[in-house]
Amino acid sequence: MVQASTDAIVQEVEYPHPIDLVWEALTDRDAIAEWAFVEGAVVEGFRPEVGARYSFVDPDPEGWSGRVEGEILAVEPPHRLSYTWVGDGGSTVVTFILASTAHGTRLRLEQTGFDRYGEKGQRARESMDEGWGRHILRGSFQRVLDKLALKDQPRT
Repeated sequence: MVQASTDAIVQEVEYPHPIDLVWEALTDRDAIAEWAFVEGAVVEGFRPEVGARYSFVDPDPEGWSGRVEGEILAVEPPHRLSYTWVGDGGSTVVTFILASTAHGTRLRLEQTGFDRYGEKGQRARESMDEGWGRHILRGSFQRVLDKLALKDQPRT
């Protein structure tokens, strides 16, 4: 589900995986490097602890600086993770809210704060909305979840 807004991105996706696995994909540094950017991305300092500072570096950016920095604002395992996201579009807040469902886990992504950056912020919001929706949450994040699930299966 995508809700239109000038201030926020809101995306919801349901995955056929348990909440603990989805939480792992959101908070594990190696998993983040795999789903958040492109191959070879570097995740520095990311720890699911309030106050931890991090940076994401895309080694081959196209049309942007390739660097995002921020600070962890909230950690409520396995239900809520929130952090600042400081990049080319200004400073926003990304929040993931997880809920168990009958078929797996519902992930709700909210990224807020775009309005205060005017036209530049709106261009960033539009680009990131498509990136989160099409490329990450329904693409690379799903692939990372499937890979983690296979790793956790007992061998027969």
